[in-house]
Amino acid sequence: MFLVYLHFTAEIGVVYCVRGMVTGSLWGHEEWGIWWTWDARLTTALMLTLIYAAYLILRRMTDGPSRATICAVLAIFGFADIPIVYMSTTWWRIQHPAPVFGGGEGSGIAHAILVPTP
Repeated sequence: MFLVYLHFTAEIGVVYCVRGMVTGSLWGHEEWGIWWTWDARLTTALMLTLIYAAYLILRRMTDGPSRATICAVLAIFGFADIPIVYMSTTWWRIQHPAPVFGGGEGSGIAHAILVPTP
């Protein structure tokens, strides 16, 4: 039963990764004037999408006892890449802005915006 859920989450992962990269490219072209830049967040997100796609392709195209091992290794790589994608804006200086919450020194919402005034 667990393998059915893993396969389903990989499909959803591909859909959301592709959706995020396409809409991000549209927004980036409008905002920065470029469709794609090879910064850390985009590159690691692309790697995650390719890992998910490779997992799904191998799952459907291969047979035999080694299929489970290869798919498990790809799933572990995909699972390990998720925090790298998330933390890339904190670890490396890239074109994407730093996170607002938990972004370190100088991050957060201005006090005037955070506290509503009557």
